[in-house]
This record gives sequence, C-alpha cells and structure tokens, in this order.
Amino acid sequence: MSSAPELTLKAFNPADRIHPVKGGTVGSALPAPPVSFQLSQGETRISTPFPPPAKKSMEERLFEALVAAKVRTSLVAMHLHGGVRDKIFAQLNRLHDADEWPEGDEPLKLESFKTFLRFLLLFEPELRPSLGLSPDGNLLAAWVKEENRLMLEFCELNRVSWLVVREDANTFPERGSGVSTVDRLPEVLAPYRPEDWISRG
Repeated sequence: MSSAPELTLKAFNPADRIHPVKGGTVGSALPAPPVSFQLSQGETRISTPFPPPAKKSMEERLFEALVAAKVRTSLVAMHLHGGVRDKIFAQLNRLHDADEWPEGDEPLKLESFKTFLRFLLLFEPELRPSLGLSPDGNLLAAWVKEENRLMLEFCELNRVSWLVVREDANTFPERGSGVSTVDRLPEVLAPYRPEDWISRG
C-alpha cells in the first residue's frame, strides 16, 4: 500500500479575503498578521507571528530592582548586626528615586548586590558606607575619613574593584587600586589597614 500523499497549504493572509468598502481601503478592517499553516504526513506545524512584548517603563524596572535587592537582603538579615538592613533599605530607596533618576543609567544589578552582601558578611563593617550606583548598575560603596578614602565597586561573580587613598601626615600619599574576588579582599586590603575606615575603634 502506498503512503498517503503529503498535503501542503500555502501561507494564508486573512487580508486576501477582505474587499474594499466604501470610504475605506483594502485590509483596513482587519490588520491581523499573516498566519502560516504547513500540514505534512504525521505532523502539523503552525507558525503565527506575534508582536514583541511591551517594553517596561523605567519606573517598573526601578521598582523590580529594588524589590529583588530587598528580598535578597531578607535572606541574610539574621547575620547582619543591629539596624544594618534598615539602613541599607533606606539608601536603596534614595538611589532608586524615579524622580531623580539619570536618563540612560541602569538600575541596581542583583548580582552586584549579592557581592555587596557577601562583603558585609565577611568584613562586618561597623561604620556604614555611602552607597551609589555606577551607570551600568553596579553598587558602589565609599568610606571617607578626611583625605583618606576607601572606594569599592561590587561586580557580578563576586568580583570587586577597589581604590584606596591614604594621606598620613608623616608619609608620602599612598594610593592603590585593583580587582579582586570578595573572598580575597580582606587579604588584599590588609596592607592599607581598612579597619581605619570601617571600624569605630
């Protein structure tokens, strides 16, 4: 017995079945996109083009980034000492104020924020840093004490870019910068005595 012959239907455009109406144009009543059907022995394939999803507004993206960061913080909040979570939330709220958002900048990246949280758990800084955002959404932290500065940029994959400036009265101004994993950061920064910035003592 011979197999059933393959059946193929041409692409069908609904507009082909619309005729002009008085005062109108062909296809004006039904702007639906073409729908293609292909029938073959043992299978049916249907291909329907759809419009791309609507682009989210910046307000929506800021809100989603803020919620994601707060949810992530709540997962480790029991390991953060007194009031740290609330202080972080307050700074994140200010950073994601839609009314003052710079055009073209990206909201906080969750992967960057995860690296920041890991830093907090490793260093347990007693002094709260000033937080900021880079244009591409990485979290920035800065400790400033007179002319001395410790600045960190938290990147994805547990990477941290760091910059140190020390200007002690009896020594030549010392500067250092580099990139490290957050786990090695205590060792990398040790020669610069980061406790001078992050500890109360």
